[in-house]
Amino acid sequence: MSLSPQSLCTQSHNSSSRHGARKRRAVLTLLSLAGVIGAAACGGTDAVDTTTPVPTTIVAVAATDSQRAAVTTTLPSPIAVRVRDQNGNALPAAAVAWTVLSGGGAVSLGVSATDANGEAATVWTLGRTASTQTVTATLISGVSDTIVAIGTAGPAAAFALVDGDNQTLAVGQTSAPLRVRVLDQYGNVVPSLAVSWTTTGGTLSAAQSTTNATGIASITLQVASGPQVVTARIANGATLTFNLRGQP
Repeated sequence: MSLSPQSLCTQSHNSSSRHGARKRRAVLTLLSLAGVIGAAACGGTDAVDTTTPVPTTIVAVAATDSQRAAVTTTLPSPIAVRVRDQNGNALPAAAVAWTVLSGGGAVSLGVSATDANGEAATVWTLGRTASTQTVTATLISGVSDTIVAIGTAGPAAAFALVDGDNQTLAVGQTSAPLRVRVLDQYGNVVPSLAVSWTTTGGTLSAAQSTTNATGIASITLQVASGPQVVTARIANGATLTFNLRGQP
């Protein structure tokens, strides 16, 4: 004789105290085999269906996380997540919604579906901010994961004198630093950029220096007698000049 989950539960509740515990264990075992577990067993109202796959977890594919690219350019590889069902299996045809959280960029697909391996992907073009940018991938249930990218400054576009101009010093004295700053077209500082220096007189502390994390490069000059002009130059041909004078 076959019993439905409901009749099994009824028999379990009506059993004597001597045999009740053993019967309840048997009922729960049969209900689990029938695919009905949890609160639905013996009096609950919400069944947990373990037979119908549902999107349960979402995790960024590590190889696509934390990529680097210049601002306003596309990342080298599409970003991707992997979706699994309640049993831990890769889940195809699950909808994943993509949203830019920070950085001002854009994704090629607002929603994409997972493939046979449970992976969904989209192409990410970064915004104008040279810093960490983020995109979130979300399942219909609201479960989500965040993918990070690092936007780097674009090519040098602005070359500005910071300080050190118009110094008058005793001959042989070392000047205060002559400092310049390099920015890209969006105002991001450009680090690790070589700046070449030349002078019409005196002795420079270096013929080349590199911009630091704030986009600044600097040198000093040990002045000679009379006026001297120091020129800073970057690879795109932009130049800046400093005027110094050495006096007895």
